[in-house]
Amino acid sequence: MTKLHVIMITVVSLALATFAQYKGGEVKNGGSISGVVKVKGKIPADPMLKVDKDQEFCGETMAAEYYVISAAGEVKNAVAMIEGIKAGAPLTAKEAFMDNVKCRNEPRVIIAPKGGMMKYRNSDPINHTAHYFLIGKGGKKKDIINQAMPRKGMEVKHKKILRKAGLISILCDPHTFEQGWIWSLEHPYGAVTNDKGTFKLENVPAGKHKVKIWHEKLGEKMIDVEVKAGQDTKITVEL
Repeated sequence: MTKLHVIMITVVSLALATFAQYKGGEVKNGGSISGVVKVKGKIPADPMLKVDKDQEFCGETMAAEYYVISAAGEVKNAVAMIEGIKAGAPLTAKEAFMDNVKCRNEPRVIIAPKGGMMKYRNSDPINHTAHYFLIGKGGKKKDIINQAMPRKGMEVKHKKILRKAGLISILCDPHTFEQGWIWSLEHPYGAVTNDKGTFKLENVPAGKHKVKIWHEKLGEKMIDVEVKAGQDTKITVEL
């Protein structure tokens, strides 16, 4: 075998390792990661957005809900996820769900399994659309699908939406003030913070991990975490 062949085999092997898919199975002697996400410094004011369509139902203005933060600085709707994990608990491809209620996407932020089914409902008596975009590097949007939702109670399911892992934005074409977010993950280690800013990732393999915290306006932060068997590792993250 020539030196060139060895180099080519090494390059291919590294490429395959880089793009290796996540493997799910039994986690023996795992632990957990509990955390709270807070805002650093002054709590930003949440702006009011002007409603320019269907004002008789949606109202004339609406809170943006960019910053849903408690008086103690605890951040709701941040996402905590383990970055780069290659093996752990199995990913259950359950159905992800979002509803349009009173001209808002509820919940605003969800975790969804890659390869699963995305279900969307319109609970309002007005026309909405569910327009999905995969967000790439630099915030570049790739159009996935635009589904008209003209009737109250209408429900639509699509597998195409969760075909790839990554951040997905959901907008409504008639109502530009509406926003929803979906993090499609290929592993089960993701959670959205509640109104106390807390989250918990369970059944995590013991060892060193990188936990990424994401928020639509406050940005991202990467934290190095070591999980010990049978123990809960606690972290506090400021954005």
